[in-house]
Amino acid sequence: MTDLVEATGLAKTTVHRMCWKLVELGLLERSADGFCIGTKIFALANANPIISEVRVAAMPHLVELQRCAGASNLAILTGGKALVIDGLFNQELRPGPLLGVGLPLHCTAVGKAIAASLDADYREQLLGSGLLPAATRRTIVHPAMIRRHLERVAAEGVALSHEEFQLGTRGVAAAFAVSNGTTAAIGCVGAWNNAAISRSAARVAAAAASLQRTLSSTEKPAC
Repeated sequence: MTDLVEATGLAKTTVHRMCWKLVELGLLERSADGFCIGTKIFALANANPIISEVRVAAMPHLVELQRCAGASNLAILTGGKALVIDGLFNQELRPGPLLGVGLPLHCTAVGKAIAASLDADYREQLLGSGLLPAATRRTIVHPAMIRRHLERVAAEGVALSHEEFQLGTRGVAAAFAVSNGTTAAIGCVGAWNNAAISRSAARVAAAAASLQRTLSSTEKPAC
């Protein structure tokens, strides 16, 4: 409750009343630890046709990348962040809850892949002109440096993140577009010393190219 009050800036009584109404509607659930997302929210998210289509098409690639590196993830651009819509993890690489989390564009592999594929003006708008927040001591925070870095990612077609978002992990990702203009990225994550990560760039690029062909050419049924 305290976190919700601080995040919204609303009065505690207002937040309390709203939360219990959402519990009544099944959108939130109440536990001893407080309020959490309800199952109906998951159902609503799954009803989004774009998210559903991308997740279904990407699943075979996510399975392959997870076997290769230890973890795989899938994200789309929304609200200036890389929203994680799916992912597979093993026991050793189980991070905090990432599904449904918006990751920063400048320090994650999927975020960088998405940012590098955008129009230059839009990319500048999303990144801003000031110092970027540092997630770890390895995060690139200077605008000029991240700009040059993303230009290289755009040229190479694959984005890398080396302990820039989470110490001890590395990521590889590549972007692809969906038929309605949505920008997405698929990638894998592994321990910083996992040699498979270094060899996975070709697999990630191939997965993104396959999804690009599949999802950009999907014909929608007539209404």
